[in-house]
Amino acid sequence: MFKKQTSLFLFFLLMTLAGFSNSRLFPGYYIDPKGDSVRCNIEFNDWNLNPKTLKVEVNSKKMEFTPNDIRGFGVDGYDDYVSATVQTHTAAVAGKDVPAQFSDDVVINTYFLKILNRGFFSLYDLVLTDRVYLFFQLKDSALHELVYRMKGTNDSLFVDQQYKNVLLSFFVQEGISDKYFNRVSNTIYSASEIQSLFNILNESHGGYSYHKKAKQEFQIQLYMGGIRNLFPSPINAYYLTKQFNPANSMTGGLSLLYSIPGKFNSFKIGFSAGYNSYNGKLTEHTTNSFYVSAANNGTSTYDDTLTTKNSLVQTNFYLMYMINPLSRVKCYLKAGISLNFSLNTENSVNESYSGFTKIVQNGNPPVQNAIQNSGIIIPLKERYLTPLFGIGVNFDRSTLEFSYCLPADIGSQTKGPEGESGPAFKISSMTLSYSFSVFQTK
Repeated sequence: MFKKQTSLFLFFLLMTLAGFSNSRLFPGYYIDPKGDSVRCNIEFNDWNLNPKTLKVEVNSKKMEFTPNDIRGFGVDGYDDYVSATVQTHTAAVAGKDVPAQFSDDVVINTYFLKILNRGFFSLYDLVLTDRVYLFFQLKDSALHELVYRMKGTNDSLFVDQQYKNVLLSFFVQEGISDKYFNRVSNTIYSASEIQSLFNILNESHGGYSYHKKAKQEFQIQLYMGGIRNLFPSPINAYYLTKQFNPANSMTGGLSLLYSIPGKFNSFKIGFSAGYNSYNGKLTEHTTNSFYVSAANNGTSTYDDTLTTKNSLVQTNFYLMYMINPLSRVKCYLKAGISLNFSLNTENSVNESYSGFTKIVQNGNPPVQNAIQNSGIIIPLKERYLTPLFGIGVNFDRSTLEFSYCLPADIGSQTKGPEGESGPAFKISSMTLSYSFSVFQTK
């Protein structure tokens, strides 16, 4: 059964990944070879990799440019790029192909470089399929690669410290190297870390400084709502075979969301933790009798009661896909797994039955016997895992969501009155919740 649920989850996930819409037109500009800025509409898809070509539309005329055709371009509210012919080191910086010595092999190509900082100290990045390159430029100077190289010997990897020395020289030039020496020395080769250093350099130097604002990648949400717990499998008790009725519970908790960069933050990875509980009770009154004659007859009466009660911490891990990330009202799908932990020390389905029999045999005085017993008939698991699916609507900082957890086996096989095996005891749930983001997001 779990394989079937997993297959359903993978199918849902593939449909989600395949469903992302193509790029659409955004207002922006490009700079022609003469240096003039031309307003246009740009086919933009919030690229994870630097684009190799640019498609624009000017007065209903469609055009396509390479980095050799224009000086640069920008998308309003998003990114700016500059065309540049640069030298890049080609040796691998990860995996089995890392050279034994720092390599000087280089190639020269023309790219669209994304502008991360622009001021006296300018920073650019180039993201290719195999690695990230960073470039720097001082005012009225040429653009250079911020070289990052690796070498490997005896299963150990070593980083060329050249890029840190270049960064430190900028801080020495600004007279603030003592204050930031440790920070520069511990800087890894990443766009976000080095961009923050260039912000400091430009602020120290004074004057105008442009830097691309970081998008809100993390969200913290508080949520509350209701859960309807369902029990799809019948229970084979001593005197009855029934299902528990659905049990409703209030829920509330905390969600953490991380927006995967690119694609307009359409994909998010999420984690949530909240409260759930259920309390079920089944009762059955049964009367049986037989009559052969006044000298042989009998009556039996039974009351059978089943109970189960539990409090849970429900933790969910999921992938979320925004169907229309650029709209004010956003719709999304989600898929993942739900891991539930019992808060009760003893967690079970219990049975309690009582009754009496009154039998007349061969004309003798009636014989009456009382029957009473109770105990656990299904020990329940302390934790269980189940696939999770959901759909929701987001507006500004508010989110309304419906989610469903597939049935999960939470108990051992039940036994009927004749000792035969019954179905496993299962639980599923439906949740309707409202979430509020602690931080304002775009």
